Amino acid sequence: MTFLTSPLIEALPHVFHGFGMRDGEVPGGIVLPSQVHKTTIAYLEASPPRDWHEEADAVITTVSNLPIGIRTADCLPILLTDKAGTFVGVVHAGWRGTALGILSKVLAFLSGRLKIQGGDIFIAIGPGIGACCLEVDIPVREQFKKNGQGEAWDLYARSGRAGHWQLDIKAINQHQALLAGVQQTRIDVLPYCSSCDRDYFYSYRQEGLAAGRQVSYIMLK
Repeated sequence: MTFLTSPLIEALPHVFHGFGMRDGEVPGGIVLPSQVHKTTIAYLEASPPRDWHEEADAVITTVSNLPIGIRTADCLPILLTDKAGTFVGVVHAGWRGTALGILSKVLAFLSGRLKIQGGDIFIAIGPGIGACCLEVDIPVREQFKKNGQGEAWDLYARSGRAGHWQLDIKAINQHQALLAGVQQTRIDVLPYCSSCDRDYFYSYRQEGLAAGRQVSYIMLK
């Protein structure tokens, strides 16, 4: 599998990382959760068993040489680390996870459990569906409003045809990071839309059940 990298994360000396594309095989050894479009965070303080697939949509670890990853096909892969190299994290954020504030919850976990504040964190938001292609309807809007994401919805949902909006989940996740104190200069948003660029990325919206999944990962050296 070919991997893209974030210049922001690439410049940090303590991590390896990559955002997967659709060609080739997934490397072995990457620890992957069973993703369920919720906000459960798996915190790995030691290497898990080889058959580990706990239900979670975010994984955080402080263990070196342990690659953690997520699978996506339009949802956003989000990678995190800090300036000191204390931890790495991966987040799976589709519209459901974004509406539930999964990135906000991950950043709150890091602050509460690891005492790592937003100002020390670096974030890269990888290839996923863009506002150009993510059309959503009234029930989706209600999910954002119900879960306290009304302000972000108003900022980043653009009216389209009747009862529908073009939703920018990349911008909403960036908004959540900024509210948690992450510096704008420490957020990298890769410019690819998985739906537009489906020659390079799997897209559930374009391919349906036939869509494969690309794997993105990060690891402490």
